[in-house]
Amino acid sequence: MAQYSYDESGSMAYFLVLTFLAVVLAPLTYSFVPSKGKAHYDSCPCVECSANQLRIHKRKQKSLLSLRVGPKALITLALWSAFVYTLYKVATLEIDTSIYDPFAILGIRTGSSEHDIKRHYKRLSLKFHPDKVKLAVNETIEMVQEKFVELTKAYKSLTDETVRRNLELYGHPDGKQEYSVGIAIPKWIVEGQNNIWVLATYGVLFGVGLPFMVGRWWFSSRRYTKDHVQGATATVFFKNLRNSTEYATLVELLGHAWELETPPHRRSPHANETLDGLVKIVREKVPEWVPAGVFDRASTRRATALLWAHLLRLPLVDASLRHEQDDLLLTTRDMLKSMLSIALSHNWLALSVKVMQLHAVLAQAVIPGLPNEVLKQLPLIKIEEVAEDIPEGLETRLRLWKRNGDERLELAKKAFSKWGRLEVVDAYFKVIDEKVVTPGAIVHLVLKLRLQPLEILEGPSDQADSRDLDTSKLSNDSETAFLLSRKEAEDLPKGAVTPGLAHAPRWPDARRPSWWIFIGDRRTDRVVVPPIRITNIPLSDESRPSHNYRMYKIQFQAPPQVAIYPFTVHIMSDTYIGEDAVRDVKLQVVDPAVLGADADAEDDEISDPDEDTLEGQLAAMKGGRVKPSPIHGDDNEEEDEESGTDDDSDDDSTDSDSD
Repeated sequence: MAQYSYDESGSMAYFLVLTFLAVVLAPLTYSFVPSKGKAHYDSCPCVECSANQLRIHKRKQKSLLSLRVGPKALITLALWSAFVYTLYKVATLEIDTSIYDPFAILGIRTGSSEHDIKRHYKRLSLKFHPDKVKLAVNETIEMVQEKFVELTKAYKSLTDETVRRNLELYGHPDGKQEYSVGIAIPKWIVEGQNNIWVLATYGVLFGVGLPFMVGRWWFSSRRYTKDHVQGATATVFFKNLRNSTEYATLVELLGHAWELETPPHRRSPHANETLDGLVKIVREKVPEWVPAGVFDRASTRRATALLWAHLLRLPLVDASLRHEQDDLLLTTRDMLKSMLSIALSHNWLALSVKVMQLHAVLAQAVIPGLPNEVLKQLPLIKIEEVAEDIPEGLETRLRLWKRNGDERLELAKKAFSKWGRLEVVDAYFKVIDEKVVTPGAIVHLVLKLRLQPLEILEGPSDQADSRDLDTSKLSNDSETAFLLSRKEAEDLPKGAVTPGLAHAPRWPDARRPSWWIFIGDRRTDRVVVPPIRITNIPLSDESRPSHNYRMYKIQFQAPPQVAIYPFTVHIMSDTYIGEDAVRDVKLQVVDPAVLGADADAEDDEISDPDEDTLEGQLAAMKGGRVKPSPIHGDDNEEEDEESGTDDDSDDDSTDSDSD
């Protein structure tokens, strides 16, 4: 029977501790590893974007060097120290795991013949026999006798048949040995006098520690919404947002949300004088900013002033304020996402459009709502160069630069290499395996999009290439396969080129352009179908005329009433201003009863055979319906007319005779 024994020496317990530490440290250490780097995209080659990329790189390096060492890091460091110490103890541990080898005991070569074994044993017996060995220092007669017995067993295991059989069956010349199982727990843990301490440890770990960690995680997760903002922030948005909310109020809400989302230690405490001057300048340039109520608190005014300073492109001298402004701008993504969720929950079209446009406004650092804000995206352009009261397009300003020989024209060309104007090649509604839309049907809005590279001298064409439309209508198989898939965007066409990183020299991080697609109703000012977000719209390539676009789709259910619905498809950019697209579309919902009657009539007409065919002649013989021959039909009619005329003349003659 197997015997169980605890580890009295503590040597086996090291393996248990090492395993436990490895299980704990693996996920704990992985949590410190930075998230996987974003896929590499070519950045904008203009001077401003290159300088901004250098500033971003330096900022990230500083943030890595100034990481705070928190309790989690200290605990991880302590556990790693314990792991290294335990690993050292295991590496230096001496464990007797030798296998019984009679050849090694006798000191001869493995596989030696029986004659060589006997001769070698004879020499060893003369040397190690207890009667002939002289005891050395610290050596007893028992040790000598044990050594001689070991040699004798090894000799017999190689020469005696019974002993050899025991060795082959049980691995030992004495036969089957007692089997023992060691438990890798030190014996002092299970001793009676230590029971109270062991139970106390279990109680602290599983009765206090585990519930504390689970509760902390639970209540921490409850504080945040699915948009990664705190519940208090979402509540403020819900109470203050309306469909008529203006841009200035949205900026104030972002500033107030920063106060709720950010702990005080992340704000610069040594820039109050600089901040007071900044607030004064902002109020002069933005008279509609009048803080009141909760928006008039110091921390809210601080964040709102930093946002307006970014939009006004005011330089910040204080480095800590610049760092705080960068953190604030990066946090606005989640805040605007939460605002958009609230706007969509009410189906507010106007507010949804403003929130989406605010993404691009912050990315390009311009004042929202001004007529010529699109010009401020050009490289090295100054705000005072842009007239606010005279509408002007990009092409007009670029022609002016070309005429004046302005060197900024070359910078604009570099920026335009990563900047394309959105072009809607085609937009239509489609029901799989149906030609029309019926009430309640699952409808797909299919969009074929591409980016037309901006030209310096000529503006992009607003009309889609007719070759694209004609060719695209022939690719029904690929379109059907795409509609049946779960993807919202088809795979990029082979050889397609995407714009990469956007031209956004004032945004504090690398930025890839993306777009929202949704369906709205201008008459009711409502969002009909909520948006999807897309990226990687390919640049137009005339070398691929057969598929010079990428397909996207939105799935929704058709309205239950039969009517024609004038909808509007909105495609909103989150990075560039003035690059949105709006397309009016009409969704015609047809009554299935009328559709069925038309189909039956068509089927009846198709089912009748022609009278000049074999099927028609057989049907006529049976008294069935046949269609008149398309060849002889006119002749029959003429004959009928002639016969009718003859009959009339006969009647006339008969009448005259009677008279």
